[in-house]
Amino acid sequence: MLTATLEGIPLTNALLLCAGIFAVTFFVAAIGSTGGVQLAPVTFTLPAPLAIPMHAWITGWAAVFRGWTLRMAIDWPYLAWFEPLSVAASTAAIFITERLPLAWFELIIGGWILGSTVMGFVARRPSVVGGMTHPALLGPTTGFLSVFVGATGPLVFALLANRYDRKEEVQATHAACMTLQHLSKIVLFGIAGSAIFAYQLLMAATIAAAFAGTRLGSRVLLRMDEKLYRRLLAVVMLAVGAFIVVRAWLALRGG
Repeated sequence: MLTATLEGIPLTNALLLCAGIFAVTFFVAAIGSTGGVQLAPVTFTLPAPLAIPMHAWITGWAAVFRGWTLRMAIDWPYLAWFEPLSVAASTAAIFITERLPLAWFELIIGGWILGSTVMGFVARRPSVVGGMTHPALLGPTTGFLSVFVGATGPLVFALLANRYDRKEEVQATHAACMTLQHLSKIVLFGIAGSAIFAYQLLMAATIAAAFAGTRLGSRVLLRMDEKLYRRLLAVVMLAVGAFIVVRAWLALRGG
């Protein structure tokens, strides 16, 4: 078994990847975004050129499954603004070859996640947070940044949590917003020459793992008390925001 492979990837790596996907997608569906933790099993088990495209593939399909399960709670008018602007910004960003000072972006995003989460406790839908949730602003901003950094999912989560009163609306609309944002990048990575489509069996296995984790996590979400969900989401967002800020700060100091 140690020498077996799946399309050139060691079978143990593929199994570890699927186990990690199951765990992370369960957590995201039940509570909230993890701040790029999904990248950990991907980068640990796959060659570097496959990591970012595979992460987009996994996250996109997990969002599809989450959104479909909660489709009755999606804010469709919001989505109609968010998605086309987000995809347009991702398309522009994917062909930018010069690396931007990404740590600064992550530092700002992490700080905003912390700030918006704290303000959610102090005042219901504070005006500054409410303005930042407008899809004409949030869509293109996160679409552009998602190509370069992995922290945009938590940012959208933190902001939408202050926009909607029901956990199902938060989760469903976030899932719908993230679906095309991530899956559109797969097409763009293919145009740019990524080799991800040579690993079709592995891609199918990751979809199965994401489906199982999302399905179970969504069941937990639907049975969870609203107040408990809000407390858990706040704890997760504070932890994710702090993690992103520390990671960015360390990157800037090391650079």
